Amino acid sequence: MATFVRPPPLTSTSDQPPLFDGTTRLYTSYGCPYAQRVWITRNYKGLQDKIKLVPIDLQDRPAWYKEKVYPENKVPALEHNGKILGESLDLIKYVDASFEGTPLFPTDPAKKEFGEQLISHVNTFTRDLFLSLKGDAVQEASSAFEYLENALGKFDDGPFLLGELSFRLQDKIKLVPIDLQDRPSWYKEKVYPENKVPSLEHNGKVLGQSLDLIKYVDANFEGTPLFPGDPAKQEFGEQLLSHVDTFNNDASSSLKGGVVQQARSAFEYLENALGKFDDGPFFLGQFSLVDIAYIPFVERFQPVSIDVFKHDITEGRPKLATWIEEVNKIDAYTETKLDPQEIVDRFKKRYLSQQ
Repeated sequence: MATFVRPPPLTSTSDQPPLFDGTTRLYTSYGCPYAQRVWITRNYKGLQDKIKLVPIDLQDRPAWYKEKVYPENKVPALEHNGKILGESLDLIKYVDASFEGTPLFPTDPAKKEFGEQLISHVNTFTRDLFLSLKGDAVQEASSAFEYLENALGKFDDGPFLLGELSFRLQDKIKLVPIDLQDRPSWYKEKVYPENKVPSLEHNGKVLGQSLDLIKYVDANFEGTPLFPGDPAKQEFGEQLLSHVDTFNNDASSSLKGGVVQQARSAFEYLENALGKFDDGPFFLGQFSLVDIAYIPFVERFQPVSIDVFKHDITEGRPKLATWIEEVNKIDAYTETKLDPQEIVDRFKKRYLSQQ
């Protein structure tokens, strides 16, 4: 497989790509976990040739992005079918539903229900992580990861949240990286007015919001579905997705204070969720949109917790440890990862430099 070379991010001095010219574009940022959700979805469904990656420098974002593309001026955003769409959780569902490729959400009713439950929880999860950064980080983040550990035990047909890896669009979705430190003005002015990543250009629209985009890519492109058909897994998946922001907030908050204590509930939630299905190591048994919603934030929290706070979030959470290991075997994800040392350095510069 050819080595992927990341295109340079677009800055305030970069020209705006053509808008609504029939090319589906995902406006993203390499450092943004929300945009990473949609990037992973695009990769897994094999849409690299159908969804072009347009990276934006969020620190020096182009004015045209807000003015002409996505007025919210944030990433991700998706340009598709004459529209610009946003919100990462909406976009991952949109991509899954609107493009060919392996579906990323199960059809099994139990898995579908659990998947929706997990997606609904993801904001809670991310909130717990972020809040843990402000207090006793290890404690505050623990609950966030306990949730993942428990969720990974629900289905046994694979190591992912919905059991099996529930896609490959590299040739259909072009990656356009944006330099967020020097983002081009055209990105805000002409592409995505919110001036953030990710965003997806598809079918004459620019869409945003990472959770929305991973659903959108899964739904709108061909490839392996990333959401299960099983009703139970679908329901749990939606539940997990709705929780992801809570998880992220809890984990992030813990890093601003006592990490171990404050993050505990966030990770306990994950550990418990990972135990719901026993048909695989993922949240719904097989890999799905739910895993995509959570992994960018766990990826960022884990090295900081180890390096700065000398705490391993997988300690006492075997399902979470297995889940992280299995996700890291998926090329669609590893291609999007940041260098762990870069994550640690960014955290130290932001939170510890003035202490």
